[in-house]
Amino acid sequence: MRKYILLLFVLAVLLHSTTYYLSNSGNNSNNGTSTSTPWRTISTLDSALIFNVISQNDSILFNRGDRFFGQVDLTDSGIAEGLTFSSYSTGNKPIIDGSIAHFVLDSTYWDASSSWYVYNFSSSMPDSCKIINVALDSDQLIFAREPDISFDENDLPVDNYFTITSWVDSTCTLGASGMSESFSDYIGADLVYKESKSWYDSREILSGSGTQCVIEEDNDALGGTMLNYGFFLQNDSTALDTNEEWYVCYDANGKPERLYFKTDSSNEGKTLYITGYDNNDLTEYGNGFYIMPPDVSDGEGCTIESLDFRNMRECIMIGRAGTFNSAYLYIQNNDFSNALVGVDNFYNQHITLTGNSFLNINTFGVISYPGDYFTVDDNDFENIGLILGYDRRLFSFPTTELINLVAVHINGDYNTVKNSTIQNVGYSAIKFGAGNKTGEEKGRAEGINIDNNTIDHALHTFADGSGIYSWHTFGDPDNKNRITNNTITDCKGCNTGTPTNYDTGAYQGDAIYLDELACNVKMYNNSISDCSGGIVAQIGRGYEITSNTITNCREYNIMINNGGLILNGGEVNPNDSTDFSCSQSTSGDWEKNASYYWNAVHKTAEKYPIDGKEFAYVEPGDIYIDSNYVSTGTCEKSPAFFNFIFGTWREIDGDFLENYMGAENPISNNVDDSKSNISVYFYTADVRYSDGTINKVGRVCEDTYDYSDTDFYGTGNFKLGIFTGTKSEYEEDDK
Repeated sequence: MRKYILLLFVLAVLLHSTTYYLSNSGNNSNNGTSTSTPWRTISTLDSALIFNVISQNDSILFNRGDRFFGQVDLTDSGIAEGLTFSSYSTGNKPIIDGSIAHFVLDSTYWDASSSWYVYNFSSSMPDSCKIINVALDSDQLIFAREPDISFDENDLPVDNYFTITSWVDSTCTLGASGMSESFSDYIGADLVYKESKSWYDSREILSGSGTQCVIEEDNDALGGTMLNYGFFLQNDSTALDTNEEWYVCYDANGKPERLYFKTDSSNEGKTLYITGYDNNDLTEYGNGFYIMPPDVSDGEGCTIESLDFRNMRECIMIGRAGTFNSAYLYIQNNDFSNALVGVDNFYNQHITLTGNSFLNINTFGVISYPGDYFTVDDNDFENIGLILGYDRRLFSFPTTELINLVAVHINGDYNTVKNSTIQNVGYSAIKFGAGNKTGEEKGRAEGINIDNNTIDHALHTFADGSGIYSWHTFGDPDNKNRITNNTITDCKGCNTGTPTNYDTGAYQGDAIYLDELACNVKMYNNSISDCSGGIVAQIGRGYEITSNTITNCREYNIMINNGGLILNGGEVNPNDSTDFSCSQSTSGDWEKNASYYWNAVHKTAEKYPIDGKEFAYVEPGDIYIDSNYVSTGTCEKSPAFFNFIFGTWREIDGDFLENYMGAENPISNNVDDSKSNISVYFYTADVRYSDGTINKVGRVCEDTYDYSDTDFYGTGNFKLGIFTGTKSEYEEDDK
């Protein structure tokens, strides 16, 4: 009987659901309930949502081939449940356009005195509006900068830089070389500079002349270590010197006054779309859909499908008030382009993205921070985070520790990225991490599945990243996170804008990179080629690396940098304090440290004294490497390519390899093309204190190995052994 009652209830809901239509040929005075009486604008749709004209389980359909301007506001906590947003009729997907202004490029806007097209913004434009993107029809244009961007053989943008020749922290005074104009021409502009091979920042120029300028205070300025790094200038009319660059002039209150743009006459008749957002309220406008979803228990959340999102800050922004929500959102078969962010989720669970395409996204294609049960399946990502600069100061959410140039960034448990294609990314293609657990579960990230993705040409803008990257994700030892069946090519890393000798010329671009304490991960059946490095597992345990094919890498096939200590200079002691102890960490007490608390709880890290000082310690072992097909790489650095590299802070003796990995002869079954000449490279590291003293922790036991005092590659480092075929033991060589 209960089954029949439930069926009658479902039928009643379906019978009372209504479909609403929007068309450019409609009228806002219509009832919107048929294709012959559609509404015309998104503003009418928003009014219907606000006044509850639209109810749960209704459908809202946009006419194909039309373009609709505005933001769909779904902030009523109950109204989004069961709604479907889709399209009707035939033709191209309907466009949801977030641009705040647009105009047809013709002689009306040509200013002969300046040789630029000039668009005057309305006096009603709010003071807090910031312009972030300009597109000519569907082509994304470049914010004016000096030196200009160039393009490589694949028509991808290449950042060009001037050079930092001096940096004085106390005044943030900067010297430069390579500039043809004076810094006096750029007062008030932004100076965008590389902070490292994997980070950048921007500061306003306060004063300057010649090749010397003073920038606004930078608490993170690195002083002399910045020498020879690169920078470029932007947000100034002086940089506006190339076709299809753009620049916006703001008045004294920060309100946009005019947009300047130059191109040739062949582009007349095309439309310029100008994207902006409210700097004081990120939810006010500039997004496609802004959703505050309800907590849904039955899986019947909101569906957004078959729409084309363009010219936005964030195409779909999914917000929450800091507590996890079961949203059950389904985002499928949509297109996202010319935006700062594709899909942004904050604290919502059960979100599925299927069959979408992401093109020309300036920062994140998808970011979920955090959100459990987040699935990215069968999506295409292209040209994500390729251009540095304008987004840096405008996009700091959710935290400045995140690099803003990632195709898919997901934090939380039971998240999946599969069957997707990702190509041309500024930094890492896929990044996953821990969620928002507290107490003993802090830092755990379990149930992660990265499977059957194709990644090509990540790290176009930075080095020290990877195709797939994770950091501080202590998975379940009995149900390890999985990185499987992925094809990863051409992740070499980009040194442009960093000193050429920063790491003996290393590119530092890996296919799979598990950074500090990304413990308990299985990596199998991945195909890796033409990267700087293959698979890297940093300071952790519980790794299984099996049946992967790794060919034509520049530096190594597999690197395990483990062995125990997180030294001075790591997050536990970032200031290299000589009186440091774990109980006095700069991030708080050891037991409350945001980065290492969970490791202490799960017994993967302990306080470890050396010379009366304490360090985090990771017990080595539980590392399994077997049946990987590895071949000699196309070496482009010195020293030569190695199939396997092992780093340690422990003493190396006759039992080292077995103790280090937890198995006897753990890599004997890995072979290259000729089943010979498998080279293995061990390197050791010393504990270095800020007073200049060194503790020789990482040493080869002299009673076990007769090694030379002449360093092979840095202090205490040496190459050990050549494996041949399935030989059951290693031989010393090239000590």
